[in-house]
Amino acid sequence: MSKAKTAYYRKLYLAHLIDSERHNLVSLEEITGMHKRTIQTAMSGFADIGILHEFVQDGSKNRQGYYRITEWSDHNKSWIMKNLQYVADVLQ
Repeated sequence: MSKAKTAYYRKLYLAHLIDSERHNLVSLEEITGMHKRTIQTAMSGFADIGILHEFVQDGSKNRQGYYRITEWSDHNKSWIMKNLQYVADVLQ
C-alpha cells in the first residue's frame, strides 16, 4: 500500500474515533498505539481531505478538553463504519 493511501486511511480512522467519542491526544495514543507526533501530523492534514475539526476546551487547565469533528465534507461516514476493520488492519 502506498504511503499516501496509508496516510489517508490514518486520517479517516482518527476522524472516526474523534467523531465517535470525546478524545484528546492521550486517549488517541492509547487506543491507536500511534505516537503523539503521528496523530498530530494526521490531524493537521484533515483539512486536506475536507474534514474539519476543533479542540473543545473542557476545564480550567490549558489544553484540557477534547477534539470534535465539525465537517465531514463529502466523506461517507457509513463507508468508514463498514470498512473500519479493513482500515485498522491496513494501519497495523
